[in-house]
Amino acid sequence: MASQRLPKAAPPESRTVRRPKSTLRAADIPGVYKNRAGVLVDEMGVALSFRELRELDTKRMVETIGSAPTTPADILKAVAFDPRKSDSERVDAATKAAPYFSPRMSSIQGGGAGTPPVDVRVLESMTTKELLQYEQLLEKAAQILAKAQEAAS
Repeated sequence: MASQRLPKAAPPESRTVRRPKSTLRAADIPGVYKNRAGVLVDEMGVALSFRELRELDTKRMVETIGSAPTTPADILKAVAFDPRKSDSERVDAATKAAPYFSPRMSSIQGGGAGTPPVDVRVLESMTTKELLQYEQLLEKAAQILAKAQEAAS
């Protein structure tokens, strides 16, 4: 009796649909793409979870600012310094981050309406020598400001 050969079984179907990179659009995170439906996927077309995206985003921010962001100011700083972002996004982030890193002149000079420009408790804790040095610095700053205002007018 001749042995009969059974037909080969079809290979098991993969649960993951593999899509060539050419059908994917690049997203703003390296290694992350968007498929035709706008879902964020990896280079093989596999949908990414929010946790993975957050990890990728944190990694990118660490590369940009040197540490994981812990405050909104850190996030804005990371966006402002990220060369992969568009210029308009970077300028917008820098504008929004500016108050966190450089106060306006009005807040340095004092709040107006009778509020002192320097916390009185700080002045009270200074020695006489420190107060004299502080006074000299203020006089010098006033002279520089006066010269700048004369030059501007």
